[in-house]
Amino acid sequence: MSITRHLLLAVVASCTLTSCGGGGSDTPIAIAPPPTVKPGVLSISVSPRQVPPPTTQDYLDAFMLGKNAGVRGQFTSMTWSDVEPTFGAAYNFSRVTDAINFASKQHGYALLIGIQVINTNLRAVPTNLAAIAFDNVTFRNQFKAMLTQMIPLFEGRVRYLSIGNEVDVLLSSTNEWAAYKVFYDDVAAHARALDPNLRVGVTLTADFIIGNGTLAATLNTSSDVVMTTYYPLTTNFAVRPAASPMTDFPVLLTRAGSKQLVFQEVGYPSAPSLGSSQAQQAAFVNNVFEQWKNSGGRIPFLNYFLLHDLTPQLCDSLATQYGLPNVQNFKDYLCTLGLRTVDGVAKTGWGQFVTASGSAELP
Repeated sequence: MSITRHLLLAVVASCTLTSCGGGGSDTPIAIAPPPTVKPGVLSISVSPRQVPPPTTQDYLDAFMLGKNAGVRGQFTSMTWSDVEPTFGAAYNFSRVTDAINFASKQHGYALLIGIQVINTNLRAVPTNLAAIAFDNVTFRNQFKAMLTQMIPLFEGRVRYLSIGNEVDVLLSSTNEWAAYKVFYDDVAAHARALDPNLRVGVTLTADFIIGNGTLAATLNTSSDVVMTTYYPLTTNFAVRPAASPMTDFPVLLTRAGSKQLVFQEVGYPSAPSLGSSQAQQAAFVNNVFEQWKNSGGRIPFLNYFLLHDLTPQLCDSLATQYGLPNVQNFKDYLCTLGLRTVDGVAKTGWGQFVTASGSAELP
């Protein structure tokens, strides 16, 4: 179903005053248009240029590229197994504390933290829980114990917490929806008890939310916000039209109901092998910003993925990790999501990102 993009158009009943206070007037009454609701916080996944191998300065330069383009938010993710390799191991909260100390304290950024219990099609849990069901009390209590130590480190500086990344991919293949919901409802309530200002969600793919609205809404019953990743692709990783946000964003907002919609990741590859190009990627960027501006303030945080392209070696490694080592289209998708090339040259999409951000009246 196609829904008009102009979500902020007001419906105003006009009235001509012919008699008011005993006097008549045929002077038209000026009615001010409704104020434009500004978009939310812009983020970008800051990868430095990869060739030659990046230095610390390259990371800082990449961060400043984003900040100078209007970025004021950061998405930082980690697997639960990275934080806690197994029961009894020391917690590794370095990614959280680094984000808080640098992006938040030094630069005032709004933070989205993601803990990947599920990472798309993979369980990402401590080794002692590898064969334990999501709803098992031991599984839930071990995660809550980790949150009890992690969330006080937030110091009130983390705005959003995602528990699981693109969980629909694994849950749809294993039919563990009910078990994951028991786990998620329990640990989300625990997170809010530790920090009542924290807005908690679970990340689903946009395709799943659009195509399975009832099941997505059921999982999100206890969510404060609906969280999603958005990559408009076909089943073989070829691109859908760059204009896809014009119809997909309104549907996603409808599926979110009364809740706000947080885009954990938004991206579009530029590989010609996928039917794309730098020009198409730039058009996609423009359409994302247009729909964001027309969302009525219901998208408070949008993270664009990615600043710089990844190396072929890293894409090979990721493809193997996700069980797709011989799927070249998947590698081409991963390796061309950046708005700048692997050696730091700006693509057409980066210029569009800078232009669109500058005209979006971002906070």
